[in-house]
Amino acid sequence: MFFGQVVDFLKDILFPVFCVECGSEGEWWCSDCRRSKIKIRKNKADGFLNGSSAFFDDGEGSPGYKLIKQFKYSFATDISTVWEDIMEIEPLLADWPKDISLIPVPLHQYRLRERGFNQAELLADILYKKMMATGRTVVLNRKGLIRVRSTTQQVQLGRSERLENMVKAFAWGGGVAPTNVILVDDVYTTGATMQECAKVLRQNGTQWIWAFTLARGV
Repeated sequence: MFFGQVVDFLKDILFPVFCVECGSEGEWWCSDCRRSKIKIRKNKADGFLNGSSAFFDDGEGSPGYKLIKQFKYSFATDISTVWEDIMEIEPLLADWPKDISLIPVPLHQYRLRERGFNQAELLADILYKKMMATGRTVVLNRKGLIRVRSTTQQVQLGRSERLENMVKAFAWGGGVAPTNVILVDDVYTTGATMQECAKVLRQNGTQWIWAFTLARGV
């Protein structure tokens, strides 16, 4: 414990953190700034999804999106503490079945080696802990859904290109897929990635699918 405290102390001195919105020191996104922006947005059934949710939808250039980009591309995984703080799931529990499998949207092995981590898995870890604390029956499934084709990063593409980019990008690893699934990722924009994942799950036996993300693109 003492060693960890020393490491945190040195990190605070050598690599101070400043709020992405107001610039105050100490937090990636201070509680005062994010208070008015964080509210669960629910969306109805769409395509292969029974529903979806996000915590903010301010669009590109907003504080939340800036943090997501740092989280994904600048290896700032300690931003996950912000996601843990804002991830209030109580308003969603009534919409979800009692028994659920959490499946993070997978990265292709080449992208995973390049980045060193899958941001969707880190988010799924947080969601898993929060759901377990409610007494739900929850399984965290990291292996079933597979990214079989390396794709261009969605952020670089337009809507129609994003849809085409995801076609046949995923597969199920074998056996019958879980009955109820929450797909976890950082951003839902056109829905191309989530819809393709959900399509594969439906084809392998899943009956109910929810898309759980931090942000909803606008």
